[in-house]
Amino acid sequence: RAEEFEGQSSEARNAVIIIDSSGSMKDPRKCSYAVLGAFAIARSYMDVGGKVGVINFSGKSIEQAPCRGKEVYEALAVYQGGGTHLDVGKLKQYIERYACKDYDFILITDAGIENIEEVVRYLSHLKNLTVIWITDYAGDVEDFKMRSRKLKDIAGNFFSVKDERDIPKIVIRWRRGYES
Repeated sequence: RAEEFEGQSSEARNAVIIIDSSGSMKDPRKCSYAVLGAFAIARSYMDVGGKVGVINFSGKSIEQAPCRGKEVYEALAVYQGGGTHLDVGKLKQYIERYACKDYDFILITDAGIENIEEVVRYLSHLKNLTVIWITDYAGDVEDFKMRSRKLKDIAGNFFSVKDERDIPKIVIRWRRGYES
């Protein structure tokens, strides 16, 4: 039984992982720790009976309905390249269609989202938002830093990651109740 293991609970929670797969993010075929971290997040929810949905965004949004199958990992691993636009209309429809307003939401990005104002306005209405900002991908671009500050203001948990290899470690601490 899952609740017999440390950190496991009989109360399953569900999540939606919103992952940036634009050209400024690393391609999973060349070892992306952002994707590996997303896999760890998905697995931690599914291990205790939760469902995980995915919105993989770049120029378009690829959606995976909340489930407990390999489709979650497949959707997380898609690399689109190109520009960074999160279609808020599709995100809203997704949340309404799958009735997941009370889910945990995890956004993994370098914050180079071109429509950041619209994204922040919508995400600020969601409970249980965690943002993992990969600063190494953004470099020293001041615009990316400004965008990350907007995300930090609305997130329940905000993790700034310089070295993407730290993402899986953060996932483990975060799932155990660690808050930055």
